[in-house]
Amino acid sequence: MEDHCNCSFKFRRLVVFCRVLIYSAVEIAVVLHIPEMIVGLFALAIGTSLAELVVAVNSARKHMCSLSLGTVLGTNIFNILG
Repeated sequence: MEDHCNCSFKFRRLVVFCRVLIYSAVEIAVVLHIPEMIVGLFALAIGTSLAELVVAVNSARKHMCSLSLGTVLGTNIFNILG
């Protein structure tokens, strides 16, 4: 039961932070007179790349070089072909 409550709390926190990120990105776009789509694409690119970076760094710190290398190569190949 405790894990369920903890997971629920983390999910709600994630939703709140995502909303803050979206509203902040829109405000930055308005202030800098940049189209919201450009800022949104930039935020999307950072958001998807950070997950890969975390996996690569953690696997390199744990001396799992093949996982780190596979993550980097796999994502780059998928991005090029996709």
